[in-house]
Amino acid sequence: MSLTCRVQYLNDVDPFAYASSYPEPPRPPVHTFSATLPLINQLAAVHRLLRAPHRIRYVLSKSIKDKDFRYFID
Repeated sequence: MSLTCRVQYLNDVDPFAYASSYPEPPRPPVHTFSATLPLINQLAAVHRLLRAPHRIRYVLSKSIKDKDFRYFID
């Protein structure tokens, strides 16, 4: 079983800055997540697909600390 959806990152390092050196993709790419694999094992592929400037470690530690796992599926 799998879930296909569009993925995108939000560069919220400075939410009040108008210009950013890391522009967000204009149209989110499509990625297929496997329902049988843990999400943690699929994050590296999503990170490569997006070419996101954020480190995966930061996102993981923030979501684990806040216990808010919506960061991964928003």
